[in-house]
Amino acid sequence: MKVVKRSASLPKVLKLSYQKKNMVYDDYNWSTKYSKDDPRIKGQPDETELCRKEGKQMLYFINKCASKWGWSHDFFAMQRLEKVIRESVPATIQSQIGIYRWIQENHKSI
Repeated sequence: MKVVKRSASLPKVLKLSYQKKNMVYDDYNWSTKYSKDDPRIKGQPDETELCRKEGKQMLYFINKCASKWGWSHDFFAMQRLEKVIRESVPATIQSQIGIYRWIQENHKSI
């Protein structure tokens, strides 16, 4: 029987299709520790701020959006989503739900 070790840096609550190795950018911070029920990495997108330079938050958010939009196994779409969040969403929009809604409203023009 093969034993697979889970990464100690990501909580077990994160079931990720899109992973650190798939990410386009390499300048993310990975040192922040999260509790298993921290709204920054769990639950539905809400008014919680999304830090676009925090790797674990971005992974959570990209996977959550991809799951909702049926992209869970389309790495190209998730990489595009990562780029849109970092490059196209206005910096004045900082909440998870605000970013989610902006992408939904502007997806045809980005």
